Formats: sequence, structure tokens, C-alpha cells
Amino acid sequence: MKLHSFFLLVIISVAGIMMLQACGDKFQEPIFPNTLTADINELTWVGDSSFTSAVVSENNGFVNILISSVNGSNEGIYLAISSRPEDVSGTHQVTSQANGTFIAYSKPGSTPGLESHNSFNCTSTNGTIIITEFDSKNKVITGEFTGNVCNQTGEQLKIANGFFYRLAY
Repeated sequence: MKLHSFFLLVIISVAGIMMLQACGDKFQEPIFPNTLTADINELTWVGDSSFTSAVVSENNGFVNILISSVNGSNEGIYLAISSRPEDVSGTHQVTSQANGTFIAYSKPGSTPGLESHNSFNCTSTNGTIIITEFDSKNKVITGEFTGNVCNQTGEQLKIANGFFYRLAY
């Protein structure tokens, strides 16, 4: 009976480990409100929640969203979306400056708000910002993003697994 219980415990333990591994590693860390994180060239970047914000305004029938996050080294990630109110939640493609949607980055030591890299310096503009929660009652926004940003000389950075959670606006 003891041997049967031991094998049952081993099987349950192995199954539990496999289930945890199947969940993936996207959200290993606890996610707190006012969080923005991303992988920049495969290195994890986390913004300081004290310097992470979203600003939402309406103008000429469009909702304009600007998200910014800076860490302790003054390294920052900036996102912008311009959309009709009914289309805010969902996928926004970074295709040209004209559509008002972009991803930008400022390298460590930069003046906050002045990006060194943006979507439009790349020879091929690509990126996606997905708004998964736009709660106008509680004034919070959640979503994810990915894309490439380049500086004026063409140096490219790959931003992947970008995620922002319940940013207050």
C-alpha cells in the first residue's frame, strides 16, 4: 500500500509540474496595476510603476491614447494609438505616421520623452498594439504590443511580449 501511495504521489507531482510548464512563461512575475514590461532584443525590460502612465483624450471624433513608461535608468517605452471610440478595444497596426499609432523607445540616460528609436525610422514599418481592456468607467487600460523600432542610422531593436496592465488615465 505504501508503494502504491508513493507512485500515486509521484504521478500527481509530475502531472502538476507539466501543467505549470504548459502555462508558459509569459506571466511568471506577479502583475500589478500600472505595470508595463517588454522584451527588448530578448532582454526583459520593466518600467517603474511611478513613471508609467496613460493619457487619453478625444479630438475630432478620435480617441488618442499615449502610454509612457520609464525605468530608473531613464530608459523608456512609448506607445500611441489614435482610433474611433468604437474601435479602441482591439488590434491597432503600426503602419505609418499618418494613422497615429506608433511604438518608440529611448535608450538609457536619455531625456525622458525624447525617443532615440521609433517605428518609422525602420525601412519596414511593423508593429501591433492590442487593447484588451479599455474601461472608461474606472479609467484604466490594459493591452499588449510588439514591433521593431530603429534609430536614425537604422539600428533596429526588436520589442516583443510587451504588456501593460491597468494603467490609470
